[in-house]
Amino acid sequence: NFNKTLSLYPTKNIEDFYDKEGFRDEEFEKGDKGTWIIHSKMIIETNNSNMESRGMVLYINRNTRTTKGNFVVREITEDSKGYSHSKDTKYPVKMEHNRIIPTKPIADDKLRKEIEDFKFFVQYGDFKDINDYKDGDISYNPNVPSYSAKYQL
Repeated sequence: NFNKTLSLYPTKNIEDFYDKEGFRDEEFEKGDKGTWIIHSKMIIETNNSNMESRGMVLYINRNTRTTKGNFVVREITEDSKGYSHSKDTKYPVKMEHNRIIPTKPIADDKLRKEIEDFKFFVQYGDFKDINDYKDGDISYNPNVPSYSAKYQL
């Protein structure tokens, strides 16, 4: 249920997910521990009115105790007819000893540091005052299960 999901917050050490039991349905094979997928991103509207999202998704495989994913920069532009277009740039990463490590060389030191220092919302999010949040939207898909919460910062 939703309160059980919220109890995951905050999880400071991402490697703790290797030992956390998640949702299981009849499609899980006996002995399969599953894979956690965590995803955080921030969307920023830049001065030139383009929007940019910067975020990361990690696939935390509980069976192999390995974690891989991508840091993704998405630039969202609008053409002269008002249609939106997006361009994604992905930087593959892995996690070792609770540290995010790019798996390919990144020449831009600032970008590499941003990736290495990235923190997921699950690492610092705290929902004890969730009822006081304004202009929020919480949605739930019971088939996955997937919870989503959006708030204006």
